[in-house]
Amino acid sequence: MQGNDKSSVTVKKHTRRKLNALSILREGSTLDHIVDNLIEHYICTGLTKKEKKEFDLLMKLLEQQDKNF
Repeated sequence: MQGNDKSSVTVKKHTRRKLNALSILREGSTLDHIVDNLIEHYICTGLTKKEKKEFDLLMKLLEQQDKNF
């Protein structure tokens, strides 16, 4: 993340504990890094080709929206 490019996400306590355990296990890995890796893995293995195209389009739209605010 750059500068104040931070946000919060609400997750269940059980999920938070899992993420924290992974972070501790991976010494120095940030939760952002772990979540990003999980998302990338899901995009590569869990989305169809059509869904990947839709995801890329949505990401571009959301990035443009962020620039406008």
